[in-house]
This record gives sequence, C-alpha cells and structure tokens, in this order.
Amino acid sequence: MGVIAKYIVQNLPFDRIYFYGNNKPRHVSIDPDNSQFIQYMLPSPKTGLRYPGKI
Repeated sequence: MGVIAKYIVQNLPFDRIYFYGNNKPRHVSIDPDNSQFIQYMLPSPKTGLRYPGKI
C-alpha cells in the first residue's frame, strides 16, 4: 500500500479508503462510524479503467 495510505490506516481514524495504486490518487472518507474499509481499485487488462478488487 502507498506510503500515504499506509500512514492513514495506521495513525488516523477513517471510514473508507479507495486505493488506486502507489502513484495514483486515493479517496479517503471520514464518518462517525470509522468502519476502516479499504477498497483496492485494480486496472482492467483490456481498458485500463479501474474496478473494485476483492476485499
């Protein structure tokens, strides 16, 4: 996992992180539930578009 995402996971409260790759943007949401859900977004071999990987 990227350095920034890893820091967030280990040190900050968060609800969800959508991780697109080490050199890609990440989406972090904050909610009182702090469910700490991490979703890896994987590239499609055919189109290169990202889709949710297995949890």
